[in-house]
Amino acid sequence: YIEQYINSVRPELRMVFLLNKIDLIPKDARAQWLTHLSAEYPTCAFKAATQAGLRGNKVGRCAAEVDTATNAQLRGGECVGADELLRVLKSIAHGGSVATYGGKARMTVGIVGYPNVGKSSVINSLLRQKAAPTGDRPGITKCLQTVQLDKGITLLDSPGVVIDPSASTVDLALRHCVAVDKVDDLEGVAREIVRRCGAPSVRAAFSLPEQL
Repeated sequence: YIEQYINSVRPELRMVFLLNKIDLIPKDARAQWLTHLSAEYPTCAFKAATQAGLRGNKVGRCAAEVDTATNAQLRGGECVGADELLRVLKSIAHGGSVATYGGKARMTVGIVGYPNVGKSSVINSLLRQKAAPTGDRPGITKCLQTVQLDKGITLLDSPGVVIDPSASTVDLALRHCVAVDKVDDLEGVAREIVRRCGAPSVRAAFSLPEQL
C-alpha cells in the first residue's frame, strides 16, 4: 500500500486518507469505509466538484457538510466535504508538528493516489477555482505542480501512482487506471463486476431484466 511505503521512507510525514467520489457509493458503504480507514489515519469523505459545478473559472462548493448533504447535493456539480478536509489540514498545520516561518505554520500537502481518482479535481475544489487540468481519462496530470491554498498551505498535485506491472487489465480497468477504449477484455471486466457486486445488484443498477 502507498501509505506503508511512505511510512517506510518518510515516517515523519503526516497522512490523511481522502475518500473521494462518495456520490458513487451508498451511504452505509461510505460509513463503513470511514470507520475502517479512520482506524489508521484521519479520514475525510469528499466529493470533488465536476464540470457541472464550474461557473467560468470558478468552482462551486456546497455549504452542506457530508453527513447532512442531500442526494441531490451529492449528485450535483458542486464540491461537498471541503470544509471538513480544510479543518483537518489546518489542525495538523497548527498542531506543532510542521515547520514554521515567521511564527506561522507552513505546510505542503501532497495529493497522492492512483490515476484518475480525482486528485486535480480535489485541488480545484479546495481552491474554488480551476487551477489544475482535469479530464475523464487517466494521465491528464503529467508532472508535479504546486498551487498555493493560503499563506500556510501549499498543495502539490502529482501524476497517478505507477501501477504494479503484473496487474491484469481487468484490475486496471476497475481502478479506472486505463481508458475504456484501451481495455481489451470488456467482458472480463463485466464478469468481475457481477462477481463482486452480485447479479441482483447489477440488474437493479442498470434496470436489466431478470433473465440476464
